[in-house]
Amino acid sequence: MVKGKKKFAGSDLLRKLRDVLEKQKKRFLKSDFRGVEQLSQQAGEIIEEIKRRKDLVDAEERDEILGLYRRLILMASAHKEDVGEQMQQIGDGRKVMGIYGDNV
Repeated sequence: MVKGKKKFAGSDLLRKLRDVLEKQKKRFLKSDFRGVEQLSQQAGEIIEEIKRRKDLVDAEERDEILGLYRRLILMASAHKEDVGEQMQQIGDGRKVMGIYGDNV
């Protein structure tokens, strides 16, 4: 009976973590980076609780959560590349304006 309670507690923590990660993903897609940061703090607190009570989480659940994190990391990486490209275009535009500024 105790083991069932532990499993339920672990499932509850994982459900909370999944919810937070899904909210993070939605806020990321909306470019709400402040919201993503706030949710990261919540996720960190839940993860710390899971780490303290590591017997609550089985390998399948852990893999599911890791998959969510991987997707978030890929999204962040893609966004970083987009921003880098935009910054490069801005830099190129500024150079062009510097060269041709008087003639434009």
